[in-house]
Amino acid sequence: MAEIGTGKDDRKAFGQFAEGLAADYLVKRGYTILGRNVRLRMGELDIVALHQGELVFCEVKARRSDLFGSPADAIDYRKQHKLSMLAECYQQIHPQWRNHACRFDAILITRQGSSWQVEVVQNAFGF
Repeated sequence: MAEIGTGKDDRKAFGQFAEGLAADYLVKRGYTILGRNVRLRMGELDIVALHQGELVFCEVKARRSDLFGSPADAIDYRKQHKLSMLAECYQQIHPQWRNHACRFDAILITRQGSSWQVEVVQNAFGF
C-alpha cells in the first residue's frame, strides 16, 4: 500500500484499508462476516461476524507506527463500554441475535517494515 498522509481523508482511507485487511484475515480463519461499518444511532461497529457459534463484535485498531502507542491502547474502558452498548443495540435491532452468545474481539494491525501484521484477540473484553 502506498504511504498515506495524515489528513482526515487519508485517515479514513487508512481505516478502510485496515478494516478490509481485518475482514479478509477473519474470513480466512473461519469467521462469517455479517456486516462491516454497521452504523447505529450511537455509533458504528467495525465488523459483526459469526465464529464458532458466537456472534462476534470486532473492533479494528491499526497503527502505522508506535509513535502514539499500540493499537490495543486505543481500546480503553470508555471505548469498551460504548462497544458493549452498540452490541446491545445491534441485538435489539436484529431479534434473531437477541439471545445469542456473543463476544468482543479486538483486531490489532501494526506495520512491520513493509508488511502488515494482524493479531486477533478473542474475547478481548466483556460486559
